[in-house]
Amino acid sequence: MVFWFLFVASLLILWKSADGFVDASESLAIHLKLPSVIIGATVVAFGTSAPELFVTMFAAADNQADVVYGSIFGSNMANIFFIFGLALLIIGLQNMEELKKQLVNHAISLSIILGIVVFLQPSLFTSTLALLLFLGINWGMFKQGNRLNDTTPPTEKGTLLKLITLFFICLLLLIASSKCLLYALTNIATLFGFSTAFLSLFAVAFGTSLPELMATIAFAKKGHASIIVGNVFGSNLFNLLLVLPMAWLVAPLPFLSRYFFEILCLFVITIVIAMFSKAFHKYHRAIGVALLVTYATYIGVTYTNVMSKFSLFS
Repeated sequence: MVFWFLFVASLLILWKSADGFVDASESLAIHLKLPSVIIGATVVAFGTSAPELFVTMFAAADNQADVVYGSIFGSNMANIFFIFGLALLIIGLQNMEELKKQLVNHAISLSIILGIVVFLQPSLFTSTLALLLFLGINWGMFKQGNRLNDTTPPTEKGTLLKLITLFFICLLLLIASSKCLLYALTNIATLFGFSTAFLSLFAVAFGTSLPELMATIAFAKKGHASIIVGNVFGSNLFNLLLVLPMAWLVAPLPFLSRYFFEILCLFVITIVIAMFSKAFHKYHRAIGVALLVTYATYIGVTYTNVMSKFSLFS
């Protein structure tokens, strides 16, 4: 009963703090005169990826490889199939040049991690290399953003100090409420006898993706498609090239081969979305439904496989 109360209370706080986070992020985009997609891919993505960062670093310190890799790749799956699909279901999406650039960055980040785990090993060197590449990609986005014309209205909401204060207050509430919600979620899930691998892929991954989910819903209601694109794919890039290398710096845990399936799925969906970008001018709500159905199928299939093959990790 206590866990259910904590779950509901955390969800409500998460929802309200995400709404304030949206307003603060929008105002910062206006004040800094940067394109919304850049703010979504950097400032918002970092804020909503903060739970994954803390969870994976704690998990690495405890030698919990399943939690490290399951939460990161499970979170990235949730971001694209569930959160991006839900956003398409709510508002649809015009085919944007920014989306194509985010898809390229996503493919590059996946390729870097795949190259590390296949040809090298997690280490201080590979972690540092990934972090430097992460900084390079984000620096390129900022430089490019300064040359783009932004469609954001040229009105500022409050002073920069107030905006930054509001941003970080909402960010702290997002992180704290996500942590409480994750704690309640994992305890509730444990009562049903789920394995560690399944909890990592879905309970932990979904729990740490809740800031992205709440922020995306709030952005979608306000019609901020560019920030949604930046947030979803920017969060995935943060998870792969910042969160995972930071966990490796804490403890370079060997990669678990069963998570190659998630990497393959992420590659495939990136290619599929890119193909739609070439063929169509708009992402219709039907595509959002297809992504959600695919994600539900993935959960069912993976649950069956994980529970039958890896129950010894529970």
